[in-house]
Amino acid sequence: MDDTPRTTYRILLIEDDAADARLVTRFLSGHSDQVQAFDVQHVWRLDEALARLKECDFDVVVCDVHLPDAAGPEVIAALVAADADLPVVALTGQDDAALGLASIEAGAEGYLTKDRVDALGLRRALVHTFARVRERRRLQLSIARAHRDELEALNAALRAEARRRADASRRVDAINRELERSNRALQEFAQVASHDLKSPLAAVARLVDWLVDDLGPTADETSKANLAQLRRRVSRMVQLLDDVLAWARLGSRETPREAVDVGALVRQLWGGLDGRERFELRVEGPLPTLVTHRAPLAMVFRNLLSNAIKHHDKPAGRVSIGYRRGAQGHVFEVRDDGPGIPLALHERVFKLFGVGRTDKPGSGLGLAMVSRAVAEMGGTIELSKETGRGARFTVTWPDDATS
Repeated sequence: MDDTPRTTYRILLIEDDAADARLVTRFLSGHSDQVQAFDVQHVWRLDEALARLKECDFDVVVCDVHLPDAAGPEVIAALVAADADLPVVALTGQDDAALGLASIEAGAEGYLTKDRVDALGLRRALVHTFARVRERRRLQLSIARAHRDELEALNAALRAEARRRADASRRVDAINRELERSNRALQEFAQVASHDLKSPLAAVARLVDWLVDDLGPTADETSKANLAQLRRRVSRMVQLLDDVLAWARLGSRETPREAVDVGALVRQLWGGLDGRERFELRVEGPLPTLVTHRAPLAMVFRNLLSNAIKHHDKPAGRVSIGYRRGAQGHVFEVRDDGPGIPLALHERVFKLFGVGRTDKPGSGLGLAMVSRAVAEMGGTIELSKETGRGARFTVTWPDDATS
């Protein structure tokens, strides 16, 4: 005895011709075996079918495409709209391939011609329809599962990335807090060290002055030279402490941006430099007004102008400032006609104590502070590698200098 469970297919038949309805019902209901059976429910009109679909579940709809309330592909389209997953087989009363294709385009699984179909052909057509629908649904389910798995994997990756970014953000916040604490500690240390070290240096400077006064004309040339050198060393040490304090304060932007007339700033800085009387300052064209932090911009020009005077090898000279609008911002060129900087030192000029010299006043921090100040603002500074006399520094200051 065959133990295979029997499958009963529920058929909704839409047919307005009574004879055709009886024929199709006999073809299907009259067949029953151990494997499959057909349960046929018949309605006459499309609106009846749509109402029945809301009340009952069916496995397939077999419908005439010429009904009292609809005709042609319109019938198929209405049924598909009511239940897109329910297969529809169209019945035509004539051998009309165009009508059959139109029905398929409207959503039918297939079409049969009434005068050419028999009981076996009808049952086979419906069984094949069920098989196609099952296979299509299986594929759809497989695709849906694959998409679901992909979405789950993508969501898991997104969650992992979100956690990673959150962890990175927390680490960055912690690093920023530590940097702020470290910068505050550095500034406090620099202020204390500058004050505590300047006091004994001031005392040494006074002692030197007293010695010069006490010895007066009795001092020989060697003593005078030694005292002068001591005074220069004390002055250089004071400058070093001031520059160390300025270095510690770099990166702190306590003041807001303001409109800075660069031409007026340069003239003001030039007027406060020692030895400027022997030099000519040339400003080539008008300088712009920038909305930026004033202090770092002033530091840059002060150091570059001061170095041009301080390191000149002749009694008099010339310093020039040029300007142009560049693609990355405002480009300034500071040039002098001094001895220049040897190519071998170009890689070191912007490093701490890179080219400091004991025979010149200064700490060796100037260009390092200039480079850092420019970088803090988002700009760049370059020393041109030229032969012959003179040094040329090119500073690019961004449009929106940020701290």
